[in-house]
Amino acid sequence: MSFASTIRPYFPFFSDNKVAYLDNAATTQIPGMVLDAMVNYYKKDHANVHRSAHKMAYVASSKMEAVREKVASYIGTPQEGTLIFTSGSTEASNNIAYGYGEKNIRVGDQILMSIMEHHSNWLPWLRITQKKGASFEVIPVNVAGQIDLNYLAQKLKKTKAKILICSYISNVLGTVQPIEKLIKLAHQYGTLVAVDGTQAMPHMEIDVKKIQCDFFFFSAHKMYGPTGLGCLYIAPGVEKMIEPYSLGGGMVNAVGMKNFSLASLPHRFEAGTPNIAAIIGMGATIDFLNQFKREGWKHELVLKNFLLSKIVAEPELIQLYPENPSYITTPIFAFNLRGYRCEDAVHYFNAKNIALRTGHHCAMPLCQSLSTSGILRLSAAFYSSKKEIKDFWEVCHMIQKRSTSLIL
Repeated sequence: MSFASTIRPYFPFFSDNKVAYLDNAATTQIPGMVLDAMVNYYKKDHANVHRSAHKMAYVASSKMEAVREKVASYIGTPQEGTLIFTSGSTEASNNIAYGYGEKNIRVGDQILMSIMEHHSNWLPWLRITQKKGASFEVIPVNVAGQIDLNYLAQKLKKTKAKILICSYISNVLGTVQPIEKLIKLAHQYGTLVAVDGTQAMPHMEIDVKKIQCDFFFFSAHKMYGPTGLGCLYIAPGVEKMIEPYSLGGGMVNAVGMKNFSLASLPHRFEAGTPNIAAIIGMGATIDFLNQFKREGWKHELVLKNFLLSKIVAEPELIQLYPENPSYITTPIFAFNLRGYRCEDAVHYFNAKNIALRTGHHCAMPLCQSLSTSGILRLSAAFYSSKKEIKDFWEVCHMIQKRSTSLIL
């Protein structure tokens, strides 16, 4: 029995849904054990956290903090580091941009942003630089879809960049960045590094202590967890450089007529009632990953190589991004069918019950640099099967065999 066949029963989505779901970089399906954990919280332990003295509040608070410790351990958070719950990667990115940027960015400062960044990283920092009179500098990627370290080194030598923002894995290209080298290089020039780990979390081991990043953030729903939840890691010492972005209940010790004092870490960064049910569900997500990630990652590698073998055998069928198949190292494929616009091609896949993503993937600057207005993306996961990859490839052939085509 294949790994996909073994793992699928854990996902209620597949019990009566026959779609070939290959849009996992957008969001993954959720294991039943995660859903059960969330429902059990609402059924048995539903109370607010860190606010009341009664038993139910204590139980809910204890379970939430236990999940914080579990997630922190999963990403290798050092004991003195800080892990914050957010609504997702977008809020985490905004927390850094406004929490750090408002306090530290001055006229003439430089912000470095990789060309491949998601709009959730691009837009907050673009606004901060415009507001502060700072410079927004874009770092290109090379033919392998990785940040050009030589270009970055030259930029760091010429500027006094305050911070570099970079995705661990591109949400469009699926390429893995040389993150440890990148961070080491930036730190030589006193530049902080914020790593968007959203696409990395479901596909590889994460150790924030090892890579020595200053910030690391991700969303739960990209890694078999619930929507509306993310995490932000802040390295030891860096928390002194960042102010809370949101203000409200739960993040203060005292409030007077004209002043207030902040709560201790991490709660000063968690204003308002958190998404408690999703946090409880996240704990089950980590349990699921700890149980299946090793086999799951091996399975993803098999699927990646299987599709690559087909692309290499028939290069005239698909335009890959990046072009050289040897640069594809994750089960995320960015491509276009030769002779077709992605907006037209995706309808054929949809008609055959194959779910792909199309468009600019919230990364317009990257698409512009690739001289295309849109890209198709196939992204596999633990439950993806070889049959689904075969079906996808057959549809690619079917589209190309049509007598009429729309030229890119």
